[in-house]
Amino acid sequence: MSDTEPVVLIVEDESSLVDIYSHWLSDGYEIRAAESGEKALELIDEEVNIVVLDRLMPAMTGREVIDIVRDQGLECKIVMATAVESNFDLIEAGADAAITKPITKDELLSVVSQMLDHDDYRGLEARYFDLLAERAELLTNADSVEASDELAALESQIEELAERLEDRTDEMDDNAFISLMRG
Repeated sequence: MSDTEPVVLIVEDESSLVDIYSHWLSDGYEIRAAESGEKALELIDEEVNIVVLDRLMPAMTGREVIDIVRDQGLECKIVMATAVESNFDLIEAGADAAITKPITKDELLSVVSQMLDHDDYRGLEARYFDLLAERAELLTNADSVEASDELAALESQIEELAERLEDRTDEMDDNAFISLMRG
């Protein structure tokens, strides 16, 4: 991952769309751009957080790119851009989200932000489960006043994290929730 801005790889065979998407995302994101699936595979690495990927390109389709990226074990989020509304099929194919062309600036900024929020959600979720494990261990050894004070503090942290996770889930649309649960 980049130490500064999140890295977004834009993969689109229409150079004018690459320019537009790059411009829209240039404030707040490091941009990499490819006009083919082959070039995208050269540019993608562990630092890429999100790939905005055209579904239909000559030589290599977006789905083929997804298959290779997933086989390589890269953990970036993939947003499939398509002219045909078939979001469920695209998510089944391994995309984390789908966006229908023509894409507006607000739609693109929103889906990219949402994908980054998934990582934050996963971090909160991991911390929540760590606290639950700490509580379980403390309960098995809770025989002192000190342990009960520690348990009360843990309960407070668990409750706060549970509320934050619930709030995040409530803010998600159906596609975002499916994508998050897909992992």
